[in-house]
Amino acid sequence: MDDYKAHIAPEICIEVFSRTNTVYEIETKKALYFQCGAIEVWICDSQGQLQFF
Repeated sequence: MDDYKAHIAPEICIEVFSRTNTVYEIETKKALYFQCGAIEVWICDSQGQLQFF
């Protein structure tokens, strides 16, 4: 699968933290979403807990 790169982000981006994600990966994605114009980032962990940024 080719990497897909977008130069803009939706206003709200949601990531689901899974066993294959690292904290570094999630933090990097969060920073990129904001850099590309997201207004909010939601992260859901494996327990269903949400964090809002």
